[in-house]
Amino acid sequence: MEMTYELWDVDAANIIGTFPSEEEAIGVVTALLDAYGPGYANDLSLSMRAGNNQARVVAAGKQLIAMTSARPARLS
Repeated sequence: MEMTYELWDVDAANIIGTFPSEEEAIGVVTALLDAYGPGYANDLSLSMRAGNNQARVVAAGKQLIAMTSARPARLS
């Protein structure tokens, strides 16, 4: 069963993107928080969807900040 991750701006009720892995989604969250500041996390929600099943929330708000902090830094 294919798993996808959906990143939502819940304040605007818009999907920001769909990603094949949690790592890719968290990378986008990191970029958004770098651009708009940590307060923007309050508007974000990350969900996981398995196949055509209903999505379940993985993290939102401060939980997303913690996930970006736990993410290992990548060398360029």
